[in-house]
Amino acid sequence: EFVYHTRKCDFLQLIQFVQHMPNIQVFEILLQSLVDFDFSSIQQKEIFQIVSQKNKITTMILADYCTTKDVNIFFDLCPRVKELSLEKCND
Repeated sequence: EFVYHTRKCDFLQLIQFVQHMPNIQVFEILLQSLVDFDFSSIQQKEIFQIVSQKNKITTMILADYCTTKDVNIFFDLCPRVKELSLEKCND
């Protein structure tokens, strides 16, 4: 299990963390907001492609803050998610 707790999430940094832990199955993200970024440009980066293909995350817990857009971003990064828990989310 990997728990990522931060006030503002730098999505590229988060991707790098996940890249170095490809075998985690439970990913818990406690954040208040994602740092503004151009998701389409990050999605085109090689690191995003590699992480989305190789990570084994099947359970995701998004807590404290998230929007529908945030959920979609995390699903694109972790396409094997079968169980999602949303806690205290907005939108």
